[in-house]
Amino acid sequence: MRSSILLALVLGLAGCGDKVTYHVVEFPGFSIEAPTALTYDGDPKVEYRAGQTQGQAGQRLFVVGWQPGPSATVAEMPMLMQAMASALPGGARFHAGTPETLTIAGHPATRLDSQIETMTLSLVDLACGKRSVMIAVGAERGVDELREHILASFDCHPIAAEDAAIGTTAVPFGVDDPATLAGWRVATEGDAFGIARAAMQIGFFQVPNSTAIHSDDLAKVVPAMFSAGGMAWTRDRSVTRGDRLYEIGRMTLDGETARGVLGLWPCPGRADAVLALAVGVDETGDDAIDFLGKLRCARPDDPPLPLAPAAP
Repeated sequence: MRSSILLALVLGLAGCGDKVTYHVVEFPGFSIEAPTALTYDGDPKVEYRAGQTQGQAGQRLFVVGWQPGPSATVAEMPMLMQAMASALPGGARFHAGTPETLTIAGHPATRLDSQIETMTLSLVDLACGKRSVMIAVGAERGVDELREHILASFDCHPIAAEDAAIGTTAVPFGVDDPATLAGWRVATEGDAFGIARAAMQIGFFQVPNSTAIHSDDLAKVVPAMFSAGGMAWTRDRSVTRGDRLYEIGRMTLDGETARGVLGLWPCPGRADAVLALAVGVDETGDDAIDFLGKLRCARPDDPPLPLAPAAP
Protein backbone atom coordinates (compact mmCIF):
# COMPACT_ATOMS: atom_id res chain seq x y z
CA MET A 1 0.00 0.00 0.00
CA ARG A 2 1.54 3.26 -1.11
CA SER A 3 -0.79 5.58 0.80
CA SER A 4 1.91 8.04 1.88
CA ILE A 5 3.05 8.50 -1.72
CA LEU A 6 -0.54 9.10 -2.79
CA LEU A 7 -0.96 11.57 0.04
CA ALA A 8 2.10 13.55 -1.05
CA LEU A 9 0.68 13.79 -4.55
CA VAL A 10 -2.79 14.78 -3.39
CA LEU A 11 -1.43 17.57 -1.19
CA GLY A 12 1.33 18.80 -3.50
CA LEU A 13 0.39 18.55 -7.18
CA ALA A 14 1.17 21.71 -9.12
CA GLY A 15 1.71 23.12 -12.61
CA CYS A 16 4.69 24.03 -14.76
CA GLY A 17 7.78 25.99 -13.79
CA ASP A 18 11.27 27.05 -14.83
CA LYS A 19 13.98 25.02 -16.52
CA VAL A 20 14.97 21.91 -14.59
CA THR A 21 18.56 21.12 -13.66
CA TYR A 22 19.67 17.72 -12.37
CA HIS A 23 22.05 16.06 -9.94
CA VAL A 24 22.67 12.46 -8.84
CA VAL A 25 20.77 11.46 -5.70
CA GLU A 26 21.87 8.33 -3.83
CA PHE A 27 19.02 6.52 -2.08
CA PRO A 28 19.31 3.33 0.02
CA GLY A 29 20.30 0.73 -2.58
CA PHE A 30 19.51 2.75 -5.72
CA SER A 31 20.22 6.11 -7.32
CA ILE A 32 18.71 8.43 -9.92
CA GLU A 33 19.67 11.66 -11.62
CA ALA A 34 16.93 13.88 -10.20
CA PRO A 35 15.97 17.55 -10.35
CA THR A 36 18.14 19.55 -7.96
CA ALA A 37 15.13 20.33 -5.77
CA LEU A 38 14.86 16.64 -4.90
CA THR A 39 17.38 15.64 -2.23
CA TYR A 40 17.84 12.78 0.21
CA ASP A 41 19.84 12.89 3.43
CA GLY A 42 18.31 9.99 5.36
CA ASP A 43 20.13 7.09 6.98
CA PRO A 44 20.53 4.41 4.27
CA LYS A 45 20.51 1.63 6.86
CA VAL A 46 17.59 2.87 8.94
CA GLU A 47 15.57 3.69 5.83
CA TYR A 48 16.69 0.85 3.60
CA ARG A 49 13.46 -1.08 4.03
CA ALA A 50 11.10 1.79 3.27
CA GLY A 51 11.16 5.54 2.84
CA GLN A 52 10.03 8.52 0.79
CA THR A 53 11.15 11.96 -0.33
CA GLN A 54 9.71 14.65 -2.56
CA GLY A 55 10.63 18.01 -4.07
CA GLN A 56 9.56 20.66 -6.54
CA ALA A 57 11.51 22.24 -9.38
CA GLY A 58 9.65 25.39 -10.28
CA GLN A 59 6.14 24.04 -9.85
CA ARG A 60 6.85 20.53 -11.06
CA LEU A 61 6.42 17.86 -8.42
CA PHE A 62 8.65 14.81 -7.98
CA VAL A 63 8.07 12.03 -5.46
CA VAL A 64 10.24 8.96 -4.87
CA GLY A 65 9.20 6.21 -2.46
CA TRP A 66 10.29 2.64 -1.78
CA GLN A 67 8.99 -0.29 0.25
CA PRO A 68 9.33 -4.09 0.45
CA GLY A 69 7.62 -6.24 -2.15
CA PRO A 70 7.29 -6.50 -5.93
CA SER A 71 6.36 -3.61 -8.18
CA ALA A 72 2.70 -2.91 -8.84
CA THR A 73 1.00 -4.90 -11.60
CA VAL A 74 -0.94 -3.44 -14.53
CA ALA A 75 -4.10 -4.30 -12.58
CA GLU A 76 -2.91 -2.51 -9.43
CA MET A 77 -1.63 0.70 -11.03
CA PRO A 78 -5.09 1.99 -12.05
CA MET A 79 -6.25 1.33 -8.47
CA LEU A 80 -3.45 3.56 -7.18
CA MET A 81 -4.39 6.31 -9.61
CA GLN A 82 -8.09 5.96 -8.82
CA ALA A 83 -7.36 6.21 -5.11
CA MET A 84 -5.42 9.41 -5.66
CA ALA A 85 -8.14 10.87 -7.89
CA SER A 86 -10.79 10.04 -5.29
CA ALA A 87 -8.88 12.10 -2.73
CA LEU A 88 -8.62 15.17 -4.97
CA PRO A 89 -10.95 18.13 -4.42
CA GLY A 90 -14.43 17.49 -5.74
CA GLY A 91 -14.99 18.36 -9.37
CA ALA A 92 -11.38 17.91 -10.50
CA ARG A 93 -11.31 16.48 -14.02
CA PHE A 94 -9.41 13.20 -14.10
CA HIS A 95 -8.61 10.79 -16.90
CA ALA A 96 -6.42 7.70 -16.49
CA GLY A 97 -4.45 6.25 -19.36
CA THR A 98 -3.61 2.60 -20.00
CA PRO A 99 -0.99 0.94 -17.80
CA GLU A 100 1.93 -0.79 -19.46
CA THR A 101 4.76 -3.06 -18.46
CA LEU A 102 8.32 -2.22 -19.44
CA THR A 103 11.91 -2.92 -18.52
CA ILE A 104 14.12 -0.18 -17.09
CA ALA A 105 17.85 -0.86 -16.74
CA GLY A 106 17.02 -4.57 -16.75
CA HIS A 107 14.37 -4.29 -14.03
CA PRO A 108 10.66 -5.01 -14.56
CA ALA A 109 8.47 -1.95 -14.15
CA THR A 110 4.92 -0.71 -14.61
CA ARG A 111 3.93 2.74 -15.85
CA LEU A 112 0.66 4.68 -15.91
CA ASP A 113 0.09 8.24 -17.12
CA SER A 114 -3.01 10.22 -16.22
CA GLN A 115 -4.43 13.68 -16.73
CA ILE A 116 -5.68 15.79 -13.81
CA GLU A 117 -7.15 19.05 -15.08
CA THR A 118 -4.29 20.50 -17.19
CA MET A 119 -1.55 18.53 -15.44
CA THR A 120 -0.04 15.22 -16.53
CA LEU A 121 0.92 12.76 -13.80
CA SER A 122 3.23 9.85 -14.59
CA LEU A 123 3.70 6.98 -12.12
CA VAL A 124 6.40 4.33 -12.61
CA ASP A 125 6.90 1.44 -10.19
CA LEU A 126 10.16 -0.51 -10.55
CA ALA A 127 11.48 -3.69 -8.97
CA CYS A 128 14.81 -3.28 -7.17
CA GLY A 129 16.04 -6.24 -5.16
CA LYS A 130 13.40 -7.20 -2.62
CA ARG A 131 11.77 -3.78 -2.75
CA SER A 132 9.88 -1.68 -5.27
CA VAL A 133 10.65 1.94 -6.12
CA MET A 134 7.86 4.28 -7.20
CA ILE A 135 8.77 7.45 -9.08
CA ALA A 136 6.06 10.04 -9.70
CA VAL A 137 6.39 13.13 -11.92
CA GLY A 138 3.66 15.76 -12.22
CA ALA A 139 3.64 18.89 -14.41
CA GLU A 140 1.66 20.66 -17.10
CA ARG A 141 4.33 20.31 -19.78
CA GLY A 142 7.39 18.24 -20.49
CA VAL A 143 6.51 15.24 -18.30
CA ASP A 144 7.80 12.73 -20.86
CA GLU A 145 11.23 14.36 -20.99
CA LEU A 146 11.42 14.66 -17.19
CA ARG A 147 10.41 11.07 -16.62
CA GLU A 148 12.69 9.61 -19.27
CA HIS A 149 15.68 11.58 -17.99
CA ILE A 150 15.14 10.23 -14.49
CA LEU A 151 14.45 6.65 -15.58
CA ALA A 152 17.46 6.55 -17.91
CA SER A 153 19.65 7.23 -14.88
CA PHE A 154 18.05 4.63 -12.61
CA ASP A 155 20.71 2.44 -11.01
CA CYS A 156 19.62 -0.36 -8.67
CA HIS A 157 22.39 -1.67 -6.42
CA PRO A 158 20.80 -3.45 -3.42
CA ILE A 159 22.82 -3.85 -0.23
CA ALA A 160 23.07 -7.62 0.14
CA ALA A 161 22.86 -7.75 3.94
CA GLU A 162 19.88 -5.38 4.06
CA ASP A 163 18.06 -7.25 1.29
CA ALA A 164 18.68 -10.52 3.12
CA ALA A 165 17.15 -9.03 6.28
CA ILE A 166 13.98 -8.24 4.36
CA GLY A 167 13.86 -11.87 3.35
CA THR A 168 13.94 -13.08 6.94
CA THR A 169 11.33 -10.61 8.17
CA ALA A 170 8.78 -10.61 5.34
CA VAL A 171 6.04 -10.68 7.98
CA PRO A 172 5.66 -7.05 9.14
CA PHE A 173 4.97 -7.78 12.80
CA GLY A 174 6.40 -9.74 15.70
CA VAL A 175 5.41 -10.61 19.27
CA ASP A 176 7.24 -10.70 22.58
CA ASP A 177 4.92 -13.35 24.05
CA PRO A 178 4.17 -16.27 21.69
CA ALA A 179 0.94 -16.94 23.63
CA THR A 180 -0.44 -13.76 22.05
CA LEU A 181 -0.99 -15.71 18.82
CA ALA A 182 -2.71 -18.72 20.38
CA GLY A 183 -5.58 -19.77 18.13
CA TRP A 184 -4.50 -17.58 15.21
CA ARG A 185 -3.76 -19.05 11.79
CA VAL A 186 -2.30 -17.78 8.54
CA ALA A 187 -5.05 -16.43 6.28
CA THR A 188 -3.31 -14.93 3.24
CA GLU A 189 0.12 -14.02 1.98
CA GLY A 190 1.27 -11.64 -0.73
CA ASP A 191 0.92 -7.87 -0.72
CA ALA A 192 -0.78 -8.27 2.65
CA PHE A 193 0.16 -10.90 5.21
CA GLY A 194 -3.06 -12.04 6.83
CA ILE A 195 -4.05 -13.89 9.99
CA ALA A 196 -7.44 -15.04 11.26
CA ARG A 197 -9.13 -16.31 14.38
CA ALA A 198 -12.85 -17.02 14.63
CA ALA A 199 -14.64 -14.16 12.85
CA MET A 200 -11.74 -11.70 12.91
CA GLN A 201 -9.31 -11.37 10.02
CA ILE A 202 -6.38 -8.95 9.92
CA GLY A 203 -4.24 -7.95 6.96
CA PHE A 204 -0.82 -6.38 7.55
CA PHE A 205 1.10 -4.09 5.22
CA GLN A 206 4.60 -2.64 5.54
CA VAL A 207 4.59 1.01 4.45
CA PRO A 208 6.96 4.00 4.58
CA ASN A 209 6.59 5.90 7.83
CA SER A 210 5.65 9.48 7.00
CA THR A 211 5.23 12.11 9.68
CA ALA A 212 2.60 13.66 7.39
CA ILE A 213 0.29 10.72 8.02
CA HIS A 214 -2.07 11.54 10.85
CA SER A 215 -5.78 11.16 11.51
CA ASP A 216 -6.97 13.97 9.24
CA ASP A 217 -4.79 12.76 6.38
CA LEU A 218 -5.96 9.17 6.78
CA ALA A 219 -9.53 10.43 6.69
CA LYS A 220 -8.78 11.69 3.15
CA VAL A 221 -6.70 8.84 1.79
CA VAL A 222 -8.20 5.70 3.35
CA PRO A 223 -11.68 6.04 1.79
CA ALA A 224 -10.00 6.61 -1.57
CA MET A 225 -7.89 3.48 -1.19
CA PHE A 226 -10.97 1.41 -0.32
CA SER A 227 -12.89 2.92 -3.22
CA ALA A 228 -10.12 1.91 -5.61
CA GLY A 229 -10.61 -1.69 -4.49
CA GLY A 230 -14.37 -1.56 -5.01
CA MET A 231 -15.10 -1.06 -1.31
CA ALA A 232 -16.38 1.79 0.83
CA TRP A 233 -14.99 2.92 4.20
CA THR A 234 -16.81 5.12 6.68
CA ARG A 235 -14.90 6.32 9.73
CA ASP A 236 -16.75 6.58 13.04
CA ARG A 237 -13.96 7.64 15.39
CA SER A 238 -10.19 7.74 15.91
CA VAL A 239 -8.19 6.51 18.90
CA THR A 240 -4.57 7.35 19.68
CA ARG A 241 -2.58 5.16 22.05
CA GLY A 242 1.01 6.27 22.42
CA ASP A 243 2.49 6.49 18.92
CA ARG A 244 -0.26 4.31 17.45
CA LEU A 245 -3.30 5.53 15.57
CA TYR A 246 -6.49 3.50 15.23
CA GLU A 247 -9.41 4.33 12.98
CA ILE A 248 -12.71 2.59 13.78
CA GLY A 249 -15.30 2.42 11.03
CA ARG A 250 -17.30 0.27 8.66
CA MET A 251 -16.25 -1.40 5.41
CA THR A 252 -18.83 -2.19 2.72
CA LEU A 253 -18.31 -4.62 -0.16
CA ASP A 254 -21.00 -6.01 -2.47
CA GLY A 255 -23.70 -4.69 -0.19
CA GLU A 256 -22.25 -6.37 2.90
CA THR A 257 -21.06 -4.14 5.74
CA ALA A 258 -18.57 -5.18 8.41
CA ARG A 259 -17.10 -3.37 11.38
CA GLY A 260 -13.40 -2.64 10.92
CA VAL A 261 -10.34 -1.20 12.62
CA LEU A 262 -7.38 0.34 10.81
CA GLY A 263 -4.17 0.54 12.86
CA LEU A 264 -0.94 2.37 12.02
CA TRP A 265 2.28 2.40 14.05
CA PRO A 266 5.90 3.35 13.30
CA CYS A 267 8.85 1.01 13.66
CA PRO A 268 11.37 2.49 16.16
CA GLY A 269 14.73 3.37 14.66
CA ARG A 270 13.52 2.64 11.12
CA ALA A 271 11.71 4.49 8.36
CA ASP A 272 8.92 1.95 7.91
CA ALA A 273 5.61 1.46 9.65
CA VAL A 274 2.97 -1.24 9.98
CA LEU A 275 -0.53 -0.72 8.64
CA ALA A 276 -3.11 -3.27 9.82
CA LEU A 277 -6.73 -3.71 8.77
CA ALA A 278 -8.96 -5.84 11.00
CA VAL A 279 -12.49 -6.86 10.02
CA GLY A 280 -15.05 -8.95 11.86
CA VAL A 281 -14.39 -7.02 15.08
CA ASP A 282 -16.85 -6.22 17.84
CA GLU A 283 -19.02 -3.11 17.75
CA THR A 284 -16.54 -0.93 19.64
CA GLY A 285 -13.47 -2.27 17.87
CA ASP A 286 -11.75 -2.58 21.24
CA ASP A 287 -11.04 -6.30 20.75
CA ALA A 288 -8.95 -5.53 17.65
CA ILE A 289 -7.26 -2.51 19.24
CA ASP A 290 -6.29 -4.53 22.32
CA PHE A 291 -4.87 -7.35 20.18
CA LEU A 292 -2.96 -5.08 17.81
CA GLY A 293 -1.51 -3.26 20.81
CA LYS A 294 0.31 -6.49 21.76
CA LEU A 295 2.09 -6.67 18.41
CA ARG A 296 5.28 -4.83 17.45
CA CYS A 297 7.31 -4.32 14.30
CA ALA A 298 9.21 -7.35 13.03
CA ARG A 299 12.92 -7.68 13.83
CA PRO A 300 15.56 -9.46 11.75
CA ASP A 301 16.22 -12.04 14.47
CA ASP A 302 12.57 -12.93 15.07
CA PRO A 303 11.79 -16.67 15.02
CA PRO A 304 8.90 -17.89 12.83
CA LEU A 305 5.56 -16.80 14.23
CA PRO A 306 3.64 -19.54 16.11
CA LEU A 307 0.70 -19.50 13.70
CA ALA A 308 -1.39 -22.43 12.54
CA PRO A 309 -1.20 -23.05 8.78
CA ALA A 310 -3.80 -21.61 6.44
CA ALA A 311 -7.07 -23.51 6.20
CA PRO A 312 -7.14 -25.90 3.23
